Amino acid sequence: MHKLGFRIIDALDPSEHMLDVAKQKNVYRNFFYSYDGLTMSGALLNGHFKCSAIPELIRLVKPGGYVVMVTRHENLHLLEEYKERFIAKLDELEKDGKWKKVKIEQFDNYYMNLPGVVIVYQIC
Repeated sequence: MHKLGFRIIDALDPSEHMLDVAKQKNVYRNFFYSYDGLTMSGALLNGHFKCSAIPELIRLVKPGGYVVMVTRHENLHLLEEYKERFIAKLDELEKDGKWKKVKIEQFDNYYMNLPGVVIVYQIC
């Protein structure tokens, strides 16, 4: 990315040793072992975020941290990538002890007066 002209790049790795290696490259601004929290808004759309990537959210956030996702309610039920799969994957990861559901709550007037949903999980 640096060779392509990107200059504001942060390094994130679950291995502190790999962060030490990354520091030697002199291209990263900040170095994170894991994040305190992660938010997603507008990412749950056709072609944007795959259900197979949900475990990566857990990997990026430290235990006790939060993952917060906001989207149009209809996206979870109408889009082929998410219907019958997205919530099932969230529940599967909770059953496996990876995270704990804090809330899934629908609300009015998210985008273009359509209902939205906020999904919050805490990493175990």
